[in-house]
Amino acid sequence: MIGSSGESFESRLVGVVDEVKLYTRPLTEAEVLLFDNSWNRSVCASAYNHPPVVDAGADQTITMPTNAVTLSGTVTDDGLPAGSTLSLMWSQVSGPAPANFSNPGNASTSVSFSVAGTYVLRLAASDSQFTVSDDVVVTVNPGTVNQAPIVNAGPNQTITLPATATLAGTAADDGLPTGSTLSVAWSKVSGPGTVTFTNPNAAATTASFSAAGTYVLRLTASDTALTNSDDAVITINPAIVNQPPTVNTGANQSATIGANLLSNPGNEAALVNGQIPGWTQVSGAWTQATAGVNGFPASVTGSTYFYAGNSATAELRQDVDVSAFAASIANGTQQFEFKAYYRTKDETPADRGQVIIEYRDATNTQVIAMSTSMQN
Repeated sequence: MIGSSGESFESRLVGVVDEVKLYTRPLTEAEVLLFDNSWNRSVCASAYNHPPVVDAGADQTITMPTNAVTLSGTVTDDGLPAGSTLSLMWSQVSGPAPANFSNPGNASTSVSFSVAGTYVLRLAASDSQFTVSDDVVVTVNPGTVNQAPIVNAGPNQTITLPATATLAGTAADDGLPTGSTLSVAWSKVSGPGTVTFTNPNAAATTASFSAAGTYVLRLTASDTALTNSDDAVITINPAIVNQPPTVNTGANQSATIGANLLSNPGNEAALVNGQIPGWTQVSGAWTQATAGVNGFPASVTGSTYFYAGNSATAELRQDVDVSAFAASIANGTQQFEFKAYYRTKDETPADRGQVIIEYRDATNTQVIAMSTSMQN
């Protein structure tokens, strides 16, 4: 039977239409009662059933470490078909990992996530005749992930007993987990003796050792959730034991009173690579000249001269070791005599010469006394 109440006919009649009769007026109550009551109840009951109305709730966004939300879904129904039971269920449509519903059969429930990402969740309801669903999107941001502390035990070291090692360790952390406190501790990994730390719970501290050897020390840091460590190798040399001085007076020497202590005093020795043996050329161009030839006069002693040629200024030097006379020098009983002869060309202005004698200390760096001849 098709009514004429002005309401939409869509979805109001379920089943097979066997016979249709059109009226141009509303039926009276008596006319309606003419239809079989059981057929009328079945047709009317199904004709007016509406699908459930489902709302999965608003989309949500969370940031880890928060990993759960409360889903506030709603489902309403008209109670039809008569005698039916409305059922509903949450399910996961998509997402990077399984979502965990605390009570998937309730419209309002909580759900947790193990992995960050975008999840589509669906709330479906059925009145046994119609099934309707609605989706909600939950976005889970990764947030800040706790990282292990960064630890540096400092450089390897080598020290000598009884010195202590200065440990310049460092430990840094990202501040996670929230509210946690970073803790550090020094420990001995290996070594032959006992290690005593001034403050084992400070990254920068000192350590003392009971015996020489190689030690491995470890600095460990913890943020209560993650732990990291780093090692430093400390090499301990044994203490230096005081030893008596080592004395060497040098080779035995002898000197004859009246002997000439100068080496190559008359420049008689042959030149070596153009240099005068035994002498240090300070300035000028010194060489060897033969007495009595090439205009050179006869010498007082020997047969050669020290000759500086046309050098404007020239100087020779020789160091003489008189340590063999140390005792007599200290007693003031030692005497040395120095003689030198020189000749100049007969010219104007005439050449001038000077002899300088310096008495120095054992290191040959400090002048103790000096004697200078007059320039002639």
